[in-house]
Amino acid sequence: MAEPMDKTREEWLRELLQGAEMPHEGHQYHLCYLHNTGFLKNNLETYKELVKNPKFVCTVCGRVAERAENLCGASKL
Repeated sequence: MAEPMDKTREEWLRELLQGAEMPHEGHQYHLCYLHNTGFLKNNLETYKELVKNPKFVCTVCGRVAERAENLCGASKL
């Protein structure tokens, strides 16, 4: 289980999305976006929860995630 954070995932996303245009629907939940905005650096334990039981690989960047909604080009492992 993830350790308590100063900010929740939802709070981070709300801050990051203010005025941001996404390249496609749901991109704000993708690992590539979270990494590029500093989410990984500041919320490592939460990020680990997203990738610890990988079931999908991204055909764009090669990252893996438990849920397809966290990848741009999800392909089942």
